[in-house]
Amino acid sequence: YPDTDFYHFINGDKQLSILYNHKNRYNNPRDVEIYSRLPQGTNSLHPSIADIMPYSRRNAIFKDKYFKLQEDRICKTITSHMRYDCNMYIHPWYSRGLSPREAARIQTFPDDFIFYGAQNMWYAQIGNAVPVKLAYAIGTAIASFL
Repeated sequence: YPDTDFYHFINGDKQLSILYNHKNRYNNPRDVEIYSRLPQGTNSLHPSIADIMPYSRRNAIFKDKYFKLQEDRICKTITSHMRYDCNMYIHPWYSRGLSPREAARIQTFPDDFIFYGAQNMWYAQIGNAVPVKLAYAIGTAIASFL
């Protein structure tokens, strides 16, 4: 297992042999090309994809249709829209969107938490959730007043 502060934060001292829900969705060739061209931290308006941007007529509406995350920045808020596509959550190193497990880690779900149902529903469950560690902090604060 990775010996990083985040791994210990998310999993304590558990050593998992299987990582569930780490399956990426299919991306069409055009989106894979867009993902590969975009530099980290850029969106649909970046000139590197102007020639293949399918929504260029509606740039004012879809400027964030595609967004490549930055490896050294906090992630955008995870939303249940990921059940439709992960174009707003492009992996910073790979030409793909985040997997459900990667999105779940951002939401501070431990790696042994398993999401059930269809893959699109995994994304919806993750995006609709209050981050686990935030829910714990809120619950702890409320409990201290009871």
